[in-house]
Amino acid sequence: PDDIRMVRMKDEDGEREIAVRAKASLDGSHLKNATVTMDNFGGPQVSFQLHEAGREIFSQLTFANVGSRLAIILDDLVYSAPVIRERISQGEGIISGKFSMDEVKELALILRAGALPVPINIISERIVGPTLGADSVRKGSMAALLGLGLVVLFMVFYYRASGLIANLAMFLNILFLLAVMAKLGAVLTMPGIAGIILTIGMSVDANVLIFERIREELRVGKTVRSAIEAGYNRALWTIIDSHVTTLITAVVLFQFGTGPIRGFAVTLFWGVSINLFTAFWVTKAIFDIRKERRTLSI
Repeated sequence: PDDIRMVRMKDEDGEREIAVRAKASLDGSHLKNATVTMDNFGGPQVSFQLHEAGREIFSQLTFANVGSRLAIILDDLVYSAPVIRERISQGEGIISGKFSMDEVKELALILRAGALPVPINIISERIVGPTLGADSVRKGSMAALLGLGLVVLFMVFYYRASGLIANLAMFLNILFLLAVMAKLGAVLTMPGIAGIILTIGMSVDANVLIFERIREELRVGKTVRSAIEAGYNRALWTIIDSHVTTLITAVVLFQFGTGPIRGFAVTLFWGVSINLFTAFWVTKAIFDIRKERRTLSI
């Protein structure tokens, strides 16, 4: 029949063709918005709202087709075909079912894409493979490991046993940072690697500042106990000042940045926050054990 056409539909059984009406009763211009919400049982669903012009059309459509399926089509592909359960007269509806969160997000995105007021004209099209990105991440990881190795060697060479303590704090910093990123589900990208490298630098900077303060106190003849206490007390506010300044920068980058910039901001924020703990309180707990010594390897 002239009022029927065949379109493609993908489901768990693969791709197949189904019959739909040739002329759509409702199109994307009638859709106001579509968002992901949660049902009463905590399951994901799509809530949508229609413009005034589409409310009456949708009301009549749902009234006449209760129990039938409503196909959601974009570019001649059916993305979903929910069953109409009842008449929807207020211009607001819900698409629910056994959806995963990713499926619901994709469906909401498809609905919003269909509501674009202008057609998309493809001027050029190109395919970029993953080789370049993978190579950049690999080289960035190698640079981070090389820098980490050089820092570890320098700290041990220059500060001896105290350098080992600084290295321990630095490794704990990286470990905790990776744990936070795993919890947040963050992906390790080039900007993220850059944030980790910067975090390593700030960790070393904080420990160098503390150690130099302790050295100054030892030079003026103070005991090991007094030198450690004075060194940490004098370095504390300088460390806090530099870290808080960086944290503010990370918050601003996350708030106003996009994509890779926000990834860098997240890594930097958590790295600096964790470093405040590891570079000061972790190392100080170890130095407290060394207070009773007559000499200090630093």
